[in-house]
Amino acid sequence: MVKLEELCETVAAYLAPRLKEADLTGEYPAARRGHPLLRPVVAVGVEEIRLERGGLSQYLGVDEEGNEQFGQRARLTLRFDILCPAKTGGCHKLFAALCQHLLLEEGPVQPRGMSCGKLEYDRMADGLHLTGKGTVEAALVRGGSDGTIREITIIRRDG
Repeated sequence: MVKLEELCETVAAYLAPRLKEADLTGEYPAARRGHPLLRPVVAVGVEEIRLERGGLSQYLGVDEEGNEQFGQRARLTLRFDILCPAKTGGCHKLFAALCQHLLLEEGPVQPRGMSCGKLEYDRMADGLHLTGKGTVEAALVRGGSDGTIREITIIRRDG
């Protein structure tokens, strides 16, 4: 179970020891960036959430204890803002490392795929900026008599 507000911090904490050449963080305001940028930074955020339309039933299956679960499926697009010093670069190398750790290893999320945008110069940070994205499938599990979302379960690629 993952709370949506903790998802970015969970992913950043997973990646931090694997990407030692960069500082990992949840999304943060531009004012907290160093100027000029001295070291690469990867900020993890949620770009988009799309709820999937189901049939008439909101049945999701059973949990590990055999309890029936009801709710809705969703697709979460994670956003990775990669900033590197202009003098050293390395944005695409960091994006490739992100892909390695998120697509090919057993981490807290397993995106179905990842992509990146165009490399740009960020004047405020005096650095290069590349945005990467990955789509993750999740189940929004409802509970209680009021039907509120009680947990978000990340759906693994193998299940």
